[in-house]
This record gives sequence, C-alpha cells and structure tokens, in this order.
Amino acid sequence: MSISLVMDSLSPQRHHVVTKAAGRSMGRLQLQLLGPGQLRVSGRRVAWRSAKALALLTYLVVESARSHARTRLAGLLWPDSPPARASHSLRQTLHWMRSVEHGALAPCLEITRDTVRFLPSADIDADVLQILGGQARSNAPGGASQPGAELLEGRVFADLPEFEHWLDVRRRQLGVAIEALHAPARPPAAAAELSDREARSVDALRTAARRAEGVQGFANALLLYERALAVVGDRDAVREQRLNLMLARESMLDRLGQRREQAMAAAQCLALAERLGDPSLLATAWLRVAGTRAHRGDINGALQACSQALTGLRGLGDKPGEAEALRERAWLHWRAGAHAAALEDAREALALCRRIGDTGGEGSALHNLAEITRDAGSPLAALGLFEAAHDLHWSTGNRQGMVLARFGTGHAWQMLGDATQAERRFLQAHEIALQDGEQTMIARAEHALAMLYVDTGELERAHEHLLRVISRDRSINYAQALGHDLVDLARLHVMRDELIEARAALSEAAVWFDGVEDDASGALVAAMIAALHAGRPGDVVAATTRDFVRTAMPLAEGKVYCMFEARRAVHPP
Repeated sequence: MSISLVMDSLSPQRHHVVTKAAGRSMGRLQLQLLGPGQLRVSGRRVAWRSAKALALLTYLVVESARSHARTRLAGLLWPDSPPARASHSLRQTLHWMRSVEHGALAPCLEITRDTVRFLPSADIDADVLQILGGQARSNAPGGASQPGAELLEGRVFADLPEFEHWLDVRRRQLGVAIEALHAPARPPAAAAELSDREARSVDALRTAARRAEGVQGFANALLLYERALAVVGDRDAVREQRLNLMLARESMLDRLGQRREQAMAAAQCLALAERLGDPSLLATAWLRVAGTRAHRGDINGALQACSQALTGLRGLGDKPGEAEALRERAWLHWRAGAHAAALEDAREALALCRRIGDTGGEGSALHNLAEITRDAGSPLAALGLFEAAHDLHWSTGNRQGMVLARFGTGHAWQMLGDATQAERRFLQAHEIALQDGEQTMIARAEHALAMLYVDTGELERAHEHLLRVISRDRSINYAQALGHDLVDLARLHVMRDELIEARAALSEAAVWFDGVEDDASGALVAAMIAALHAGRPGDVVAATTRDFVRTAMPLAEGKVYCMFEARRAVHPP
C-alpha cells in the first residue's frame, strides 16, 4: 500500500486539522494515543473511566472522518452484553466523556440520538491527528509521545476481538505513515535507531506475544518478547522501547512463576528506568521490584519499593497510578497477614477510584476489599462487597472480574459452612470462564470444586476434577498452582489407598515447588514422601491443614486479589 493511500484511508477531513509551528504554546487539551494512552488538561493527567472509555475515544479520534452509529459503537465495545445493556454502557461512557474535567472534551464531540463523531479542533493537541495531518512526530503534544511507540502501546483488549482487529490494522497503517514522515530526516546510516525492517520485526513479535498472552500462552509470549529484545539490542536511541519490552517480559516471568529470573528482570527494568529519568516509568519499575521482593519473602523490602513508587506517583499527580500503588501496598500487607494495614490501603484505593470516576478500578478495589475482609475472618461482610464488585464488573463488561467475584463469593460461602451455595458460585465462575476460554480461572474453579467435594465425601468427583485441573495447568505452564494441585492429588490418592500414585504426584510437586522457589512447600513434600517410605501414609493427611495461597490476577482495571486453596504443614518443617 502506498503512503498516500494509507494517509487517505486514515486521515480526518483536512480542514479540521490545525497544524502548529514549532515552539507555539500547546492547547489546553492534550491527547496522546501513541503510547499507552493519556489525556491531559492544562498539563495534568486525567484518569480514564475505564479501559473501554479509552478504546472508544481512540476509535472516534482515528475514525473522525465520519459519524458512527451508536448501535455500531455499542456492539464494537460491549459485544457480549445484551443490546439494551450495551447501549446503556455506551451512554454512561459518552456522559463521562462529555463531563470529564468540566466539559473539556465536549466541544470535540458531536453526539446525536443516533450517531457519535469526534470533531478535531484548535482546542486539542492529538498526536495521532498530527500524524494523520502530515506533521512530524517531534511536534506531538509536549513531545510526550514515545519514539517508536504504536497506537495504545501495550494495551490488550482480548475480550473485544473486533476492536482488537481494528487496532492491529490501524497500528500497522499508522506505522507506515510515521515511517514516511521520518524518512527524509533519517540519516542514511542511523545505526543507533531501528531500521524499518527491524521495527516491523519488533512490531510483529510484540503483536504475536500479546495474542499468546490472550490465550494464556505465557511461555510462548516470553520467548517472543525475548526475540523482540534481541532485535532492539542496547541502542540508546530506543531505550524506552526496550524498557517497555523488558516490563512485558518481566510480567510473563511472573505469570510463569520463574522467580529467580523475574527478580533479575525487575532489577534490570529499574536500572534502565533510572537511566531514562522518566518519573512515571521509574514508578512502574519500582512497583515491579516490590512484587518480586514479596514473592521472595522480603516484605519489608517490597514495602520500601512500593513507597518509592507511591511517592513518585503522588508527585506527578497521577491519581490512577496512585490507586494502583495503593492496591499493590495493600496486597503486600495482605500477603504478610497484616489485615488492618491491608484494609486501610484497600479502602484508600477504593475512595480514590470513586473520586476520579474510575468505575472499572472501583470494581477491582471493591473485590480486593472483599478478599481481605473474608481472609480477616468476616466472610458474611465480604459477601456484600463481592456482590457489589460483581455488579460493577458486569456494568463495565469486565467478564474476568465477574469470574473472580463469583470465585471469591464461593469461598466466602464455604467459610460460612454452606456447601450448596459455595458449589453454585464456583460453578457460575467456571461457566463464565469456560465461555471466555480463560484457562487459569477455569482450572482454579475446578480445583475449588474438587476441594469442596473432598469436604462432602465425594472423592470420585474430586478425583475427576483434580485430574482436569492438573492437565489444564500443565498445558498453560501455571507453575504457581501446579505444586499445590499435585499435593492435593497425592492426599486424595492416600485417602483412596493408592500409595504408588501418591508418591508419583509428590515427586512431581517437588519439582514445581523448586522451580518457583517455594522452600516451605518443598519441605512439606519431602516430609510427606518420607512418611510414605516409612509406611505411615496417614501422616500425609494428618500432617497438613487447609490453607490458601495469596496471589493476584492482573486486569486492565487493576490487580485483583485471589486466594487459591493449598495445603500447609501443621507444624512448620
């Protein structure tokens, strides 16, 4: 496709685009879509109501050459909702867009009963519009767009397949347009930058990695990010692009439970962020370091890293980032069993999300508050919080959040001793996860059902569920859970007098615990194997008690806490 055809297919009506001479003062609104997506008013970042609000505004801006039917937009961004609910969600999002920051965006929106259109004006600086209008990228608002960044860099909309396809196409076409604008100024031998061929290779690898993430193919995604990093190399001109890839790689190591490598990766991200000197990226890196320190048992070090991030984000006035850091700090306190401190941070995060109008973040914060409340011994109070979180997730179309809320509700009912209600909630979580193909939560719901059936004496049903869980977790290489799955299977084999099978399960569990550096669980497995060899199989059951692994699932609306059932030693080894 020629450059002129790309520009014609994307460009809004040219008389709406206002170009600016270098050095002219910026407009009051700044919309930066090349990168993760930011809206600023008078230099101050505005919090997105939800990921779908960002998606909607991006679509309207890039496709501003025409009006769009409301029914089309509702179907694009809320494909799994009934038409009436999708239309309601669209109305809520449009209301937020019209009213945000006292109507700052309103002059750019032409909204009728049937259609919506974005109207570029002199009141807004939008990097994408400048690219489409033929301006050099260095003139993007405040120079804030990242060199080499793509449209909504790093954003994934796995639950919106049609929007994701549109985004992939527009990313490629914008990339061609950007290359064309840069080509005349690029030195013939700019070895410090990526060549066109290298840039296309990195984009393709990154896109493939995101798609692998979407189907829980974390090992494949890790390899793809590493290949992209090999192409980028250590060149100074693309350090920010390298850091974004490094952060993506660290996230995959986290999902795979490769703790040693993850800790090194987070430290490398922090070192590069310090070199770049970008306070926002530095805060992100500190949060990653906090997570790795927590996984390795260094809660004090993790809290110090989290405080570094929180201080930086507050200094930037980044309210969504501050809410994320508060969620992280609450998670750290929760992992350490400091429920009072965890509740305080969780409540502060919830209040902040409500204050900035972040409905999606509010749902995640409510869920986290419910999980901490339940773990603190108040399952009845947690039930109301879980239900409120579920309703907010439903209103924003966050189906994974709905799964997790149902999962947490099931555990609350289990703590209250109502196996029937617990089974119902676990089955609801399982059904939604099955519909969406969310493999991690399918496995966790099946595991919860298996443990419930152990409690009710239905050992055959429990055995069938555990075998499915282990098969599924092996297929997605979910290392954090596999060791615990296998310990539960071993206990079940002992209860069924299947000692050879129990030893095999424990031997494999030891391998997985070693891989994720869970020394306490590894010692428990060693003691259980010794008991079997000594002819005391009853000790395998008696030596353990029900416990839960405190972990979290990353969502676009913020980290959501989870507790997965496990077995721990009655007396620490």
